[in-house]
Amino acid sequence: MRNRESGAFDDNAWYRFGRNQNLDKQVFTKLIVAQTVPSMRVCADLVGAYYLNNVRVNGILPARGADELFLLGVLNGPVSDFVFRRLGKPKQGGWYEANKQFIAPLPIPIVTAANQTSVANHARRLQDRWTRRRQLVSEVGDRLSVLARQPRPIRWLWPDLPELPEMMDAAPRGLRLTTDRRAWAEAQLRELEATRFEAMQSALGRGGRRNAEFENGELRLILGGEVILDKIYLDDESGRFIACYWRWLLLSGPAKDSVKFASELRRPPALSVAPAARQFIERVEALGVEIAAIEDDERERNEILYEAYRLAPEERILVENGSEPRRQSSRAV
Repeated sequence: MRNRESGAFDDNAWYRFGRNQNLDKQVFTKLIVAQTVPSMRVCADLVGAYYLNNVRVNGILPARGADELFLLGVLNGPVSDFVFRRLGKPKQGGWYEANKQFIAPLPIPIVTAANQTSVANHARRLQDRWTRRRQLVSEVGDRLSVLARQPRPIRWLWPDLPELPEMMDAAPRGLRLTTDRRAWAEAQLRELEATRFEAMQSALGRGGRRNAEFENGELRLILGGEVILDKIYLDDESGRFIACYWRWLLLSGPAKDSVKFASELRRPPALSVAPAARQFIERVEALGVEIAAIEDDERERNEILYEAYRLAPEERILVENGSEPRRQSSRAV
């Protein structure tokens, strides 16, 4: 290493780069975006604290005099995301390359000073909220990891499903052997379960309200504003604890596969008086509050941006239908 550049590096700083590697630009205020993203997800480094390698993580330097927080709000908005995912180079799994040639053409609206300030304020607040959300998700996961799980059978989710002996009694009379009647009954139960999974899969693909409720001794799961699971009767303390766990599953990320999701629903933590259990509940409640605040802030910011872009009603519908949920956004520092 010391012999590099004909001995020019033969000193106590022999480990240094041969070129500046853009190190002189890293201390600037900048926006940060991963090189591969499922949608536009940008965060701001307002004090030049982060050094980027410009291979897996790209930096955006605002033009002189530009408000970096306003740009942050615009780039994270639904219109920029809509345009980006139609300009960007698609990759496997619904991901896109967020390179300069796909970001530079994104439209930046001309707004009044008041609206620019409002978008910037929302952007700053949202970055703080997304950072807090990420921290809470980590804290909830840590506490859940030390709690014992109490797996339940699949019929626990659908108590109205018939039991195996009941189904065997309903087998065709031509099946005289117990093994044949059992095989027939098990096949029928699998079909009934598959029907329930299909209904859950359809509900997972819809928008609308999602929640887990425990009222009057009954645990219920609501997806897309529709009750998907109900008639699960529990004692009060256990019911509230499992409802909290189900809310965590809904808040921690959008489930895509109904079979895997149902498997997680059937693995709640066992009721416990350990501090981790109490802290788990507290942080799930805080996470719900934070996500609700994020949704409110994003809705207000989006209204300003829709007006700034002067979208017609049908154009707004097109943007909203073509934008993906932001629950998994990584816009945090």
